[in-house]
Amino acid sequence: MAKSVTLLPGKVLKEKFMEPYQLKSTALAKEIGVYPAIISNVLNNKQRITIPLGLRLAKFFKTTEKYWTDLQFNYDYEQAVKDSALKAALKGIRAAVKPKKEAAPAGKKTGKAAPQKKAPGKKSPGKKARAAKTVKTESEKKEF
Repeated sequence: MAKSVTLLPGKVLKEKFMEPYQLKSTALAKEIGVYPAIISNVLNNKQRITIPLGLRLAKFFKTTEKYWTDLQFNYDYEQAVKDSALKAALKGIRAAVKPKKEAAPAGKKTGKAAPQKKAPGKKSPGKKARAAKTVKTESEKKEF
């Protein structure tokens, strides 16, 4: 299996973006409207690139909006996969199993309404009769 290379988001920010533009962390912070400590912490891998910060960086450096958050997600994922404590915890988790549906016993309600029975000897009204009942006269319409 090929070993994946984890890119530190702060290192990418520094080497691929700040250095070519000759930007210091304070200047970048001012340009995107954040505290300089935020940029410094990202560069030193002490703080994650959040979605709002990623959107600011994307706008400033003309990258896609997801570039920075994807970079951070990929780094976080690689770190989680390497975490031995997490690996041990995952071994102890069993997959969920859906319970089998049982048929409802006779006489029990299943939540569905039972069909209504017609009274013996009575016929239901036809379409024309039902339609005639819904027609209102002009005086009835004005009352509403």
